Amino acid sequence: MQDSENSTEQVAEAPQSVADEKTDTLPAPQPKPVVDEVKTPVPATAPREPSNIVVETVTVAEKPVRKVETTDIVETPERLIERKETVETTERVVDQVEVDEKAGRTVEQIEVVERTEKTVDTIAVDKTTGAAVETIVRAEPVEREVESVTVITETAATSVSRDPARLFVGPDHALSAEHKGLGILAIRADTPPSEQARLAMICEAFTAPLPDRPESETIGMVTVWPVSSTAHAEELNSGGAQQTCANAVERYGLAEGRKAIIDTERTGWILDNRGPYLLAWSPPGDKGTAGALVLLVDLSGVTKQEAATAIMQRWSSDIERNSALWAGKGWDVDLLRPIITSWREDFGARTLMLLGPVGG
Repeated sequence: MQDSENSTEQVAEAPQSVADEKTDTLPAPQPKPVVDEVKTPVPATAPREPSNIVVETVTVAEKPVRKVETTDIVETPERLIERKETVETTERVVDQVEVDEKAGRTVEQIEVVERTEKTVDTIAVDKTTGAAVETIVRAEPVEREVESVTVITETAATSVSRDPARLFVGPDHALSAEHKGLGILAIRADTPPSEQARLAMICEAFTAPLPDRPESETIGMVTVWPVSSTAHAEELNSGGAQQTCANAVERYGLAEGRKAIIDTERTGWILDNRGPYLLAWSPPGDKGTAGALVLLVDLSGVTKQEAATAIMQRWSSDIERNSALWAGKGWDVDLLRPIITSWREDFGARTLMLLGPVGG
């Protein structure tokens, strides 16, 4: 890990404890006499109530599955013919999620469609003149469904209460103008599958119950966990999803997490630990701008549930609910310094840091 001259804090290296289709031939249909069509009036219906069903469809871009190439050369007295045949197969995954919030029911339909395209490239060379004629023929692509899975999840009608400052968000999430601070749980794109259990543990700390807020208290800062689709974010936020954190880790929004890490590295501090990282900006519009101050919690060394929960609880009390830190035009550096010192005493030298050109 390296830091820039402008970083507020420096810390040592983070601890690591922490089918082919068959068509039947049918007899030609006999013509039917033409009769005048009489349309029956359709009675007016009562206005429909607003739907409680949210449908989200995610289509994964086609990816190559296999490619087979064969080449044949045929020689006749007049010509030399080279025939090259290429058969390319790709796969497309369509994932549709239908969430009925009122009924507490989620239906996920996953379809895997295979697409095969054949191209024949023929080059005929006239032995006498040496002239070559190339002919390329592409057959109409053939698609077939190779897998279809339907998963139905029934959830309890009552939802789990969660602090409104902790949200799962989809890729099109937009903050309210009232929000003065934004935190993001950023997971590295190269995190190995062996880390999933640890990430789920950190997610459980992220969603753990927090002390109730007074009814008059406004939510000025939020901390978000990105996921790959809006429908799944709404399902996770409802508290009705089974295995919430396992789903949140599996469907983590890597693009948003990667962008948050890149935006942080604009400070000159390189995030090369295993992560994940808790990153925050105030105001949220500073995210991605040069010279922005970034609050960083390095969770690389967190390996136990108790430590993860303690850090997330302190993040709530010291940062999310501490309006004095972010109520102005940005982070109040003077108020942050004793908080950073306290975190280092309680959680170690590599936890809370403020990165950016603030000096000191």
